[in-house]
Amino acid sequence: MNFIDGCSQSIMGGGGNVNKSFGSNINGGISNFIGGKGITNSVIYSTNSAYYRVTINGDVTTSYVNGDSVQFFNTTDNQVIRGVITNSTYSAPYTCLDLDTSTGSNIYGGKIYNLSFQLGGCNNFIGGGQENFVSGCNNVVNGGCRNINSSLAGFIGGGCGNSGITSSYITVVGGELNCSSGLGSFIGGGQCNRSCLSYSFIGGGQCNVISGQSTTIVGGFKNSACCSYAYLGGGYQNASNGCYSVLDGGINNISCSFASVVVGGNANSGHTSYSFVGGGICNAVTSGSDCSVIGGGVCNRISTNYLTIVTGKQIGRASCRERV
Repeated sequence: MNFIDGCSQSIMGGGGNVNKSFGSNINGGISNFIGGKGITNSVIYSTNSAYYRVTINGDVTTSYVNGDSVQFFNTTDNQVIRGVITNSTYSAPYTCLDLDTSTGSNIYGGKIYNLSFQLGGCNNFIGGGQENFVSGCNNVVNGGCRNINSSLAGFIGGGCGNSGITSSYITVVGGELNCSSGLGSFIGGGQCNRSCLSYSFIGGGQCNVISGQSTTIVGGFKNSACCSYAYLGGGYQNASNGCYSVLDGGINNISCSFASVVVGGNANSGHTSYSFVGGGICNAVTSGSDCSVIGGGVCNRISTNYLTIVTGKQIGRASCRERV
């Protein structure tokens, strides 16, 4: 059974779907929800019609207090449970909610939605999938599972556990556990990526984070960019922390000053404006060395302005173990 509350909305198929948003549609799937931003869901342990009791995993007594009118949608047997809480008690690891009327069912396991006071939003769409949630207005979740879109005019194509929150015009095409929360931000796919500021772009990869406006991470693993208009191509554990800085790839490289460039390599760093490191290992252009260049090599260091090292080893430093 599906559940509709309000007007001008529809559910075309599936089971256990809930639509409480004006002008919104759920095409199908299982246990999808469109409604207001306050929606909560809980893992249910059991319902008991004889004792008028709903038992929920965890301590939720602060959310459900004596005298509250509640309306639950039980996705296990597709039933709506309504009543007034007469007793809310926690006995680890469960919260027992005693109601003034029968639950109408006896089930174990599954998920319930709290439908009370959750009418809201408009013109939203869920194409299908399972346990997707949409609130706000003009938002889309095309499919997948456990995706959440609570932005404005946001889009989530599919995947699992992805979210678009807080802001407007966000896009998450797919992947898993990705979060887009900046105005007009975009995540193509991958896993556990975070795009947190306006007009930022993450193509894919894993565990990449953007906290700078209009910044790009194409892919890679555990890369970060935290200043505006920076670019990071990929690689592993690289950081592009200067505004207008570029870090193309490699491992453990840092480009941390205005318009600094590190092309690749391993453990290279550019700490001053307009610096350039082409590649190699453990090369560094240090602070106070504006417009300096290291082409490559091993363990080279520049600490003065307008200097160039094409390549070499240990030029400007005593040991390869030293790193700025």
